[in-house]
Amino acid sequence: MNLNIYTINHPTISSLTSYICNTKINIIEKRNILNQIYFALLYEATRKSIKLLNLYINKLNFISEIALLPKEISYIILSEIYISYILSKNIYDIIPKAIILPFDLDLVKNNQDPKIVIPNKLNLFKSNSQVFIIQQDLNADIIFKILNSSILSKVPIKQVQIICIFCSIDTLQQISQKYINLNIYTTNITRGNNNCNINYPEDY
Repeated sequence: MNLNIYTINHPTISSLTSYICNTKINIIEKRNILNQIYFALLYEATRKSIKLLNLYINKLNFISEIALLPKEISYIILSEIYISYILSKNIYDIIPKAIILPFDLDLVKNNQDPKIVIPNKLNLFKSNSQVFIIQQDLNADIIFKILNSSILSKVPIKQVQIICIFCSIDTLQQISQKYINLNIYTTNITRGNNNCNINYPEDY
């Protein structure tokens, strides 16, 4: 495959994923666990993609170094609406100036461009933007529709990070036939369809 695939093998994340798949739990506990899983994936996805600007200040007897996020780079998170709700303010713990744009999954499936909740932010998609697409189950058709949409026409593919809890080998092969060097972060790679149904948008 011509993809950059990163599997998060931390014992805690593996345990949480197994627990939420195999245990009947209430909505609040489900949200909390999903929050931790998505947070860990987003943390890993930002480690290489966020570049800091080092500022050096000359003082009397030493040089002080300050690391800053470049103002001219926008960090944009595209996710299914319920995932944005689950992550909520925790996103800003990793990316203080993140722009969160939930998309309507139904519109994407119906061959329309993703519905962006804040249209006036579309001008922030530039050639130096870093984009994070978050899904529960990696879906090649949805990813293709998002990447082919007008909103990402200016963003190089190497600056797009895909985050998902589950993905199948078949889906990865589909994506690799169309894109090269796309970064994908996941907790679990399956050989067939994912039998873990933890996504209940109506609960959120």
